[in-house]
Amino acid sequence: DPAKDFRIPIMMLIAVLTLASATSPISKVLQLLGELQQKVLKEGEAEQKQYEAFAEWCEDSAVAKQYEIKDGKAAKERFEATIAKEGATISTNEAKIADLASTISTNEADLKAATEIRDKEAADFAKADADLSETISMLARAAGIISKNMNGSFLQGDGASKLKDALQEIVTASALQTQDKAKLQSLLQSNKDDDDDFLQQPTGAPAAAGYESHSSGIIDVLEDMKDKAQEMRHEGQQAEMTSKHNFELLAQSLKDAVKVDGEAMAEAKKNKATSEEAKALAEGDLASTTKGLANDQKDLSDLSTDCQQKASDWSESQASRAAELQALVDAKNIIEEKTGGGASRAYGLLQASEDSASTLQA
Repeated sequence: DPAKDFRIPIMMLIAVLTLASATSPISKVLQLLGELQQKVLKEGEAEQKQYEAFAEWCEDSAVAKQYEIKDGKAAKERFEATIAKEGATISTNEAKIADLASTISTNEADLKAATEIRDKEAADFAKADADLSETISMLARAAGIISKNMNGSFLQGDGASKLKDALQEIVTASALQTQDKAKLQSLLQSNKDDDDDFLQQPTGAPAAAGYESHSSGIIDVLEDMKDKAQEMRHEGQQAEMTSKHNFELLAQSLKDAVKVDGEAMAEAKKNKATSEEAKALAEGDLASTTKGLANDQKDLSDLSTDCQQKASDWSESQASRAAELQALVDAKNIIEEKTGGGASRAYGLLQASEDSASTLQA
């Protein structure tokens, strides 16, 4: 009991004062007790001010810490939202990059395949065009030779053999159509068993009428074959130009698509890197904020515990001080009873002490 701690020394003081009352005035005793009361009251007032200042500090600190916790929670939510947003952006860009990579790969493969086909077509055309050019030249030369030597003098000696060899070479030309080859071959074979009528007489001189007849037929066939070869070559060249043009359009389209998709992929990679950086920063800030928030919440809890403990200590101190003042009042009453005099003065001092105690408790 806190009051008991004060009653014991006070009762001892009363005992001493009672023994000394035979030789000391009562007023002196009452004065000492009054001074003791004033000291207790002043100490109580000082402690009251200290407690009020501490209580105000507790309240201000708690409010400030609550604001810090509120700000920390808001920051935590912002960082979590940023992490979620940037994570979604990263996923979107990753999917976009994968799609673009697939599209670019397909377009590059298509361009490679189209280029290979075009190269083969160009090579085939070059060979066919060269063959037709050579065939046309051979046909023109052969027709020119026969036309210039309509009198048959060219066919004397080995001229006929050379002409037949040249015509046979034309027959074997791969660029000529089958029916034209057959027609020319038929003309050549028509006189295989009768060279006297076609190329020369027994005397060695050509039969002009027969030669001219056969020559005219061969020339007609050669000219017709040359015209067809030229037409074939022209058609081939036109087809080559069309194929080349179509390839160039396709190749340009594929190249443009690869370029556009490449730029889009670069942009997606850039955006992904930016989001990854922002997400990493937000994750770092979130970790720091979460740690700070936990510390603030702990500080607030510790502050609340400390302030409650101080309030409890203050209540006990108030109770002890009230008990001490009550003990002083009891001492005055005892003195009043023992001395049998100075009752009015003792009563006045007691009343003042009670009023001071009531003020301190309030």
